[in-house]
Amino acid sequence: MKNSGRSIAIGATVGTVAALALAGPAQGALFEGEATLDAHRTNQGSDPYTQTAEVNILSLLPIVLPVQIEVRGAVSLWAHQNWANPRFPVIGTPLPEPRYPSPGVVNGPVGVDAGGRFAQVTSNGVSAGTSNQNLEIDLGDGRGFRKLPLTAVVGKPNTYRLSFNTARVLTTRVRARLYDPAAQDNYGQFKITVKQL
Repeated sequence: MKNSGRSIAIGATVGTVAALALAGPAQGALFEGEATLDAHRTNQGSDPYTQTAEVNILSLLPIVLPVQIEVRGAVSLWAHQNWANPRFPVIGTPLPEPRYPSPGVVNGPVGVDAGGRFAQVTSNGVSAGTSNQNLEIDLGDGRGFRKLPLTAVVGKPNTYRLSFNTARVLTTRVRARLYDPAAQDNYGQFKITVKQL
């Protein structure tokens, strides 16, 4: 995310419809799927979202299923060189590198996870806030992408979960994205796991 002398609005859509690996039963789960949301992967043109990560839930019975989403990792919404640039003060303590780096680009410090910004590059030391208001999740319930409350997982840094019930028959598509009109300089990935409880 580029600094322009004003507060920075968080955002960055990260993800790829690729990296969708629908696995077989795992630890008692009837299904478990994982997708990668890459902060650097942008859409074409003026679309302010990067590519979307999605997991398809396959349900063989028309029953209500308890489902859990887990989002792991941290990303940067700013160019790696800005973390060390004295013109842009850093608030908070960034991690030295992403747990899941973006391939093909230079990675560096990260300060944003699914719960919010724990470190950020600023303009004149002005914070744009700490909550992550731009991570959006579509539960496949017809309500589209929206901001949902994620809960931190104790003992697992940069890991957040959300549980919900789905009553969709056959296939439910869970999708996630982040908003950032200037995602070209972002890096880092989120790993998103969706499984039946």
